[in-house]
Amino acid sequence: MIQARVEIPPGTPVLEADRVLQRMSARIRENPEVIGVFTSMNGADGSAPDANMYIQLTQRDERNRSAYAIQQEMRPILSEFADYRAAFVQDQGGSSGSDITVQFVGEDPVAVNAAADRLAAAMGQVESLADVRSTSALRRPEIQLRPRQEDMARLGVTSAALASAIRIATSGDAEQNLPKYDLADRQIPIRVTLRPDQRSDLDALRSLPVQSSLGAPVRIDAVADVQFSLGEATIERRDRERAVTVGANVRPGTQLSTAQAAVFGLPEAQGGPGARLAAGGQTEDFAEMTASFGSAMLWGIILIYIVLVLLFRDFFQPITIMTALPLSLGGAFLGLIIANQPLSLFAFIGLLMLMGLVTKNSILLVDFAVERMHAGMSRNAALMEAGMKRARPIIMTTFAMSGGMIPAAAGWGVDGTLRQGMGAAVIGGLMLSTLLSLVFVPAMFVLIDRLERWVQGFLPKPTSHTDEKTARTPAE
Repeated sequence: MIQARVEIPPGTPVLEADRVLQRMSARIRENPEVIGVFTSMNGADGSAPDANMYIQLTQRDERNRSAYAIQQEMRPILSEFADYRAAFVQDQGGSSGSDITVQFVGEDPVAVNAAADRLAAAMGQVESLADVRSTSALRRPEIQLRPRQEDMARLGVTSAALASAIRIATSGDAEQNLPKYDLADRQIPIRVTLRPDQRSDLDALRSLPVQSSLGAPVRIDAVADVQFSLGEATIERRDRERAVTVGANVRPGTQLSTAQAAVFGLPEAQGGPGARLAAGGQTEDFAEMTASFGSAMLWGIILIYIVLVLLFRDFFQPITIMTALPLSLGGAFLGLIIANQPLSLFAFIGLLMLMGLVTKNSILLVDFAVERMHAGMSRNAALMEAGMKRARPIIMTTFAMSGGMIPAAAGWGVDGTLRQGMGAAVIGGLMLSTLLSLVFVPAMFVLIDRLERWVQGFLPKPTSHTDEKTARTPAE
């Protein structure tokens, strides 16, 4: 399923918007990999501000292209319809929205809107971005009424009376004030308003009477200015300040972090007087997710070290075992680059899995060498024997685990593309860490053993009971 959000020009009648969306759906259904298109609109007062399109694709095993490739083909089709801006809604790791979302925040609405428009125009020139959109781009045509305070005070007209007159004329009185027509089983409210053609007639609105506290009602144009203008379609706030959101999706083949760096590196991203840039949406969520997983991995490393210290009864050799952890991280990122997968939620889960899998391989090697050294074998001989006898089970477990992750890395099954990052990270980390750990772990074992012996040289040697008895015998 592919979801697209369509922004309809403000003030467009529902029937007109429906005809355009039907033509969009017909063009999309020409693709043989599309089963059907479902469209829904949110309308109010006879107009349709936006719509959602749900495009159902054939099963993954029945087509040769991914959803990203199909989206690339559909973008030129959706751009054929003037004034209707369509953007695909991405779904990375279970969260919907634009891949990159930033906000301009400030006290001055004009400065915030101007800064957002400049950034949206600059992001549209970046080749790695698509579906650039800004919440400040749409203005809704409206009739604005600006009261004149001096005339209102002179003629005895209050703001409440002025607002009530306009509200009753355009949308009717409040529900609790409406008269009711009684039927046998129910009551029907009677709503009286101006005819639709007169609601947009400035002369008709200017001539509406408004109650005055001095006696006779007066015309609206005697106390207020009535004119056509453009108003905000939506008003956003963040921390009690006006905010405007600018979002974009990342084209396939581009890393999310690379695209984010390109956006924040634009001169227009610096904002200006009265507007400052702040991360929002998925960009903010990704930053929080990265910090949370960084904390989780740090505590995981600490707990692994504590467990190894308790098992080996040594503070130095667990460091040797954990040497493979940075090697696995390099392999994980290399696997993501080769598989062309972004650093997503599932990729982070794969990194957490690697911590336990890679540590296990080092334990097999180090534990065997330590046991042989306790049996009286020299350090180098113990390492040679450990490498010969433990290399086979290490390689076998690595290939077995990598084979089990191939379906996830290949994206097989329903929604398999979501788990591709996890599979690529695990396979890349296991393969590279296995190859390098057979070289780096023995070398680190030698260095740590030398460090341990050097440190022990500065510590006082414990004296046994037998040595004390032998030392007292000559004195006796």
